[in-house]
Amino acid sequence: CHSSEAAARLAWVNGEADIRTLADLLETMIVQVPAPERAPGKSTPARGAEFNMNMARQAGTAVHNPFLVKALLRYSGQALFEAYNIPLPAGLAPTAADAKLVRVTTTH
Repeated sequence: CHSSEAAARLAWVNGEADIRTLADLLETMIVQVPAPERAPGKSTPARGAEFNMNMARQAGTAVHNPFLVKALLRYSGQALFEAYNIPLPAGLAPTAADAKLVRVTTTH
């Protein structure tokens, strides 16, 4: 799927850097969520965002589908904004391309 080994490596390096940046931005939002919303055993937007952030930081995450991981992180930030009114940092807003990758559902 890449024209050369060098192109594949560059895509991987760039994907990892992008994912690391988005995970760091998401963490700045997560720490602003009230502690009870982040408590173990709860099912909240904050816990979901934290799970997604931790998954994104696992080694090799950028290899298979970096576009989907980036979309997941951006939508996690959007969920925190909507649930807790925490300002969405620049660069963490979902993009038009993300909307083609992710189906967003809500449960109430």
